[in-house]
Order: sequence, then C-alpha cells, then structure tokens
Amino acid sequence: MLRRILSGTAVVALALTVAGCGSDSDSSSSTTTSGQSAVCKDKTALEDSVKSLTSLDLATAGEGKIESDAKDVQKNLDALGQSVKANLKPEVDALKSAVQDLEDAVKNFGNQSISQSLQDTGSAISKVGSASADLAKKLDDQCPS
Repeated sequence: MLRRILSGTAVVALALTVAGCGSDSDSSSSTTTSGQSAVCKDKTALEDSVKSLTSLDLATAGEGKIESDAKDVQKNLDALGQSVKANLKPEVDALKSAVQDLEDAVKNFGNQSISQSLQDTGSAISKVGSASADLAKKLDDQCPS
C-alpha cells in the first residue's frame, strides 16, 4: 500500500513538472509586466515547494519534515494568491483546501494505525500535487518560458 501511495505522489510530482512554465509559441508579446513577473516567480517557488513535498519518502521523512514542507507550500501559495488575477482564485482556493487537509492529516498522524496514518497523509500529499498541477496549467499562459 505504501508503495502505491509513494508511486502516486511521484506521478503527481512528474505531472506538476510537465505542467510547469512551458513555452508558448503563439505568444505575441515579448515583454513581461511586473505583475506577470511576480506571478511567475511565485509560481516557480510554489512548484519547487510542492516538488519537495511530493517527493518525500513517507516511511522515513517523519512528521516534522512533512509539516515543514507543507508550511513551505502554504507560504508560497499565500504569496501566489496575492499576485494572481481573480480568475485564478478558485484554483488557489482548491490548493489551499488541499494543504489544509494535509495539515489535518499530519496533526492526526498516529491517532490511528500507522498504515492508516501513512495512507491518509499520502492521499493528502497527492491532493496537494493534483491541485498544484491544475493551478500550474492555468498559469502557463501568464508564465511562458
């Protein structure tokens, strides 16, 4: 079961990487506004923190590392939430919800069997990765590389 959870988080991390700032050959503008620069910088920081979180080995990471990485995701998400346009707020809110679910899973870690705790935490990490990938896809237009 743990291998499936870890495999799932690895797939999500790969999807996030692929969905990252890709090139847009149809881009007609070569200039980037400072708002777009902030969004792209915040997007990159968020992607990096999500990659770190989703690549954890749950069997060895420990509660402190998972919690620390989740806080990094939250910090970077808050920054991105301030810099994105209103039309992306639903995706930002979905990711915030996924991060909150992860924080809850970490807080409840050990209140049940270790296998259930690992499964719940792995599932929550996967949701963070999926919500991040959804947001990254929406940001590709604003952040061509």
